[in-house]
Amino acid sequence: MYQNHKDNSEQNHNPTGLNSVGFFAFCVPLPAISHNSSVSSVSNLKHNPNITIQKLGGGVTFFTGRSQYTSLKQKHFEYILNTHIEISKQVQKNNPWMSSKYFYADICAGDGGNDVAGSPVIFTKAQANHSLNCKPYFIDHNALSLGRLKRIVENDSAIFLCDNHADVIPKIVPRQIQMGLVYFDPNGDPFNNYPLLLSNFYSHMSTKRIDCLLYFSATTIKRVFNAPGTNRKWGLIDDMKRIDKKVWLIREPFGRSQWSFLFGTNYTDFPEFKKLGLHNITSRRGQSVLTQLNYTSRQIKEMKMKIFQMPKQLDLFGNNMEVPCL
Repeated sequence: MYQNHKDNSEQNHNPTGLNSVGFFAFCVPLPAISHNSSVSSVSNLKHNPNITIQKLGGGVTFFTGRSQYTSLKQKHFEYILNTHIEISKQVQKNNPWMSSKYFYADICAGDGGNDVAGSPVIFTKAQANHSLNCKPYFIDHNALSLGRLKRIVENDSAIFLCDNHADVIPKIVPRQIQMGLVYFDPNGDPFNNYPLLLSNFYSHMSTKRIDCLLYFSATTIKRVFNAPGTNRKWGLIDDMKRIDKKVWLIREPFGRSQWSFLFGTNYTDFPEFKKLGLHNITSRRGQSVLTQLNYTSRQIKEMKMKIFQMPKQLDLFGNNMEVPCL
């Protein structure tokens, strides 16, 4: 079912300290990107520059997390989601002993979107198109957002949960091993605002085959990390190390906020989605992207200076050894 295709030109030593796992090309046809996709998450953060205040009927005001990259985000999300479902169903078909159920949780489901469809709407469409055996969890701590989402999403199998994320996530851990996906697209710093949320979920044996997909602003994480008096004492790479996944794909960033996707899995032969700008962090390009998102420009400049001030090292053939990708 798989076609192993390793590109030796991408092999590099890994300065990140994360798991170094080979990457492969996948032979399952990838679905086309739909241009009818996309969304926004709901927030009550009035002063967030990425929040659009939107007046709705009945005097209700929604503070919807949006940016100029929201539509692109949703197109990429839809592409990754459909590919993931295709692969999961193929694996289940080839392994009859596996559960035919697909686990899905949208941790910050939002209100369903307006001009751009929300992630729950996109998932519901994919679930129907693939006849997916799934009872998706749509989770949000904002009751107004979740109430609007219930009216928009036509999904009788969906489970809507309005609760604090830290309290509700332990309750949805499956009892049996299932394939699936957890999608996490919060406002603000995902790891600092929700510490250990994903690491605790993935500490269970039943979640080993459930992959994770995060959408985040690397600029926000770095600002929180470098702000005086912050309680964030770790960076993006440290956040990734806490989640029990062997393979990480990271998308090239967009905009000044450095919007990016991060995909974690335990399958070493998962496709890289290079056409979307995602790269395995063990590849040369992936290391470069991860370095860019983990460090500030000043930190990268200082690291480069230290590297080039080091004495040149020779390999066994007397050639200069290559410096890390920065």
